[in-house]
Amino acid sequence: IADRGNRKNIIAISLALFSAMTVLCGTATTFAQMLFYRMGVGVGEAGTSPPSHSIISDLYGPESRSSAMSIFALGAPIGIFLGFAIGGLVAHLWGWRTAFWVAGLPGIAMSLLTYFFVKEPRRGLSEKPKLHTEIPPKFITVLVLLWHKRSAFHLIMGATIVLFSGYSFTTWASSFLIRSYNIGLTSAGIALATTIGIGGAIGAISSGFLADKLRKRDVRWPCWMICIAITLSIPFSLTGYAVNSLYFSLFLLMVPAIVASFYFGPTMAMLHGVVVIEARAITSAITLFIINLIALGLGPAFTGYLSDSLEDYFAHNSLRYALMIISIMPLWALYHFYSASKHISKDTNFPLKY
Repeated sequence: IADRGNRKNIIAISLALFSAMTVLCGTATTFAQMLFYRMGVGVGEAGTSPPSHSIISDLYGPESRSSAMSIFALGAPIGIFLGFAIGGLVAHLWGWRTAFWVAGLPGIAMSLLTYFFVKEPRRGLSEKPKLHTEIPPKFITVLVLLWHKRSAFHLIMGATIVLFSGYSFTTWASSFLIRSYNIGLTSAGIALATTIGIGGAIGAISSGFLADKLRKRDVRWPCWMICIAITLSIPFSLTGYAVNSLYFSLFLLMVPAIVASFYFGPTMAMLHGVVVIEARAITSAITLFIINLIALGLGPAFTGYLSDSLEDYFAHNSLRYALMIISIMPLWALYHFYSASKHISKDTNFPLKY
């Protein structure tokens, strides 16, 4: 719909939906109600990103698109920071239901501001005319294109593997700190707000501006840059999980927190560069679908299973070792991002064939 209709309205409606469903989570009295409301949150959240990415690519050309995407990505670490810091405190003082209301009500107000004040840009505003087809391609056409364009395939796979580890850490980090360092839930929330929030913000914003600068030298540099960042983060992850000092652990784990959001801006910018304008929203949607299905859907679950399997050997430290094993997985992503660099030059701005 975003590739064919008004993207600003889709964002406003989706924002209102997931904010309202978040508020309703605070009223749930049965598991079935909570499940339904949480599904509503997921549906609404999923509707905001693809049209947002498409609008950003209309407003910013290839030379500054990674930076723009990275600024947009700041919403995630800032949200995580506020969620851990404020959400945990509100839940502690007034209960978990109030925390849902505090999280959801501002979004309803923001949806109204988006609907009335955000302008829908002309498609292809920052692009060369030859990239503008005016006929949105079919879903299956875009899917086949992303499969056959090797740069797109490897970029999506690389991002999925990085987030398989990243989502596992985000989901289990609180339990890891509580079990391994014997701290309370509120203290864990504040610690993670600092580590994931600040680290994620640094990674998101720095990667975009660095990618745009390096891209001027060679369009392959954003891929190489991500490879370097992943390689450097692995020793910090392993050591961060292994040490016995809480503060030293948090300091070390800030590096993988930076890398977990380092990929986003450059990857989305490169993906939008290999498809025509009218296929950008669905390209983002396909990418996020794969990431959510595999990385978010399987990553935390597999980590939990691994922790349970190791419990007979490591007792309460089983989660520590499970996370250490998962932290090695981004090495696999190196292959995909490096492979993407071999194809990105010829794939970029290649017309979509029907």
